[in-house]
Amino acid sequence: MSDRKVAAVPVKECGERLVDVRRVSPLLAYERKGQDCAKGWRAPSGQRYGKTRVPASAAMVTWVVNDGTSTTMRYVASLARSPAVIGLRSDRGSRRRGPAVPRAAMLPDRAWAALPGGSLRPPRKRLESRGPDCSDGWMDDDAEVVERGRYEGVATPWDGAAWRRAALDWTGEALAARGLRQRGRRTVRLRPWSVLVRVPVEGRGDCWFKAHPPGSAFEGALTEALARWVPDSVLRPLAVDTTRGWTLLPDGGPLVLDVLDRLDASDGQRLWEEVVRRYAETQRTLTAHVGELASLGVPVVPTAALPEFFDDVLASARTAAEERARLEALRPRVAEWAGELAALGVADSLDHADLHEKQVFHPAAGRFTYFDWGDALVSHPFASFLVAARAARERYGPAALPRLRDAYLEPWTGGGASAAELRRALTLGARLGVLGRAASFGRLFPGNDDGELPQAQGRWLSELLREPVA
Repeated sequence: MSDRKVAAVPVKECGERLVDVRRVSPLLAYERKGQDCAKGWRAPSGQRYGKTRVPASAAMVTWVVNDGTSTTMRYVASLARSPAVIGLRSDRGSRRRGPAVPRAAMLPDRAWAALPGGSLRPPRKRLESRGPDCSDGWMDDDAEVVERGRYEGVATPWDGAAWRRAALDWTGEALAARGLRQRGRRTVRLRPWSVLVRVPVEGRGDCWFKAHPPGSAFEGALTEALARWVPDSVLRPLAVDTTRGWTLLPDGGPLVLDVLDRLDASDGQRLWEEVVRRYAETQRTLTAHVGELASLGVPVVPTAALPEFFDDVLASARTAAEERARLEALRPRVAEWAGELAALGVADSLDHADLHEKQVFHPAAGRFTYFDWGDALVSHPFASFLVAARAARERYGPAALPRLRDAYLEPWTGGGASAAELRRALTLGARLGVLGRAASFGRLFPGNDDGELPQAQGRWLSELLREPVA
């Protein structure tokens, strides 16, 4: 924490001195009470601002707050920890509340100090937010903070006010139908392939609203069906709107990623082996539901049709001319691999197409819950091993792969294929699994066809030119 002296000035003396105060203390932690956005700079004792009444005994002190993101707030704080907002100004050129703050005063220092009578608290990260009483970009209990990651210009339906309100109303109604209600701030994650809203629910933790792009609109119906067919392996949705491509899910518990981070390499590898073994059991069960999966809208690519699938994906991929020529020359080999794989006799099933440690929950010992099925397709099941093997190799090195392979293949024994034939099938399936991965980057919200994501199709296809992971 900064050891600089904390500066404060009476409200009536604020004005040009604001810049001097900020130079002494560019960042102070702060508290908020309710939805207390207030207009104006002065807060005489006893006057009400928003939903917070400034006590007559309040210490009339203005605190200047900067969280390093070029936003300035000034508070009246009392020794009873009841600060009230009395001004807000963003340096992006649009005046919010209160007088202008010189751009030169916007300092990036990230030290913090305590409010009078309050405890130390680091500054909140300013991402983006909306709320009924705080349209200035700061957060209230009923607001949502929006996170776009590295996709700053991502286009999603969340940007439409009518769509956003309809989605939130639907979520609230779905919760109410189960006797639940939101309590706390929503967190929104926007990506080219999904809108994901974390909704804190009173008395039970979080629920998750997810909107799927048109190419993955089947995900809600698929998740609902999987909850009937393999209930121990997936989350059971709280609500699904198949027409609009919306799903409301309960929280699934700890991610496998978080569990692996706490384990040593030996225990971690054993956990990964159990993840793929249980997943393979799920796939084998689902071979009996291939026709029903197709009726839900899940894309179907029979193993024998993989060469034509390769043609389609390559046609839409963005690749350099030289790389495209090499891939086109590979087409006969793709046909050979697909034909050999089909002849080995493993039935088609559901391929998650992106099975890694961030897509699996580990809610209890011996239980794994697989989620995020928006990239899925019905094809050769062994294609799923591609991403899982890459994730395990990245974490533990290539020496971890033989045991991981055997763990995945264990549920597939007894079906007529020998151990050697199953290993060969896994090599071929994982190699051709890049087709499903490449195709998934075509399942984006409209308006995201520029930038790096469409090029990812070409990068995945180029994996066919390299040695297979399995």
